Amino acid sequence: MLLEFLIPADSIFANKEGVGTIMTQKEIQIRCKACSSRFSVWPMEPIAQCPQCHQDWKIKWLDSRSGMIIAPVSWREYQSKSRRIIPDE
Repeated sequence: MLLEFLIPADSIFANKEGVGTIMTQKEIQIRCKACSSRFSVWPMEPIAQCPQCHQDWKIKWLDSRSGMIIAPVSWREYQSKSRRIIPDE
């Protein structure tokens, strides 16, 4: 079937009428390295922000279901937040 080349077969499910529907991608939970709270990110997004501490993170994706935080977007901002120091402008 041509549709299988465009959409992975594991993303297609039959509903009650037997018609195939496309499953939407679910958000993934990641733990913030600054405040240790969990927050949701959409798969394959390169940058996400923790809603608890408002820290921006770069995310590395191994596949669409598994990602990890690799670094803060701005080291200066991260260090100033962690030390509670106002950065020089």
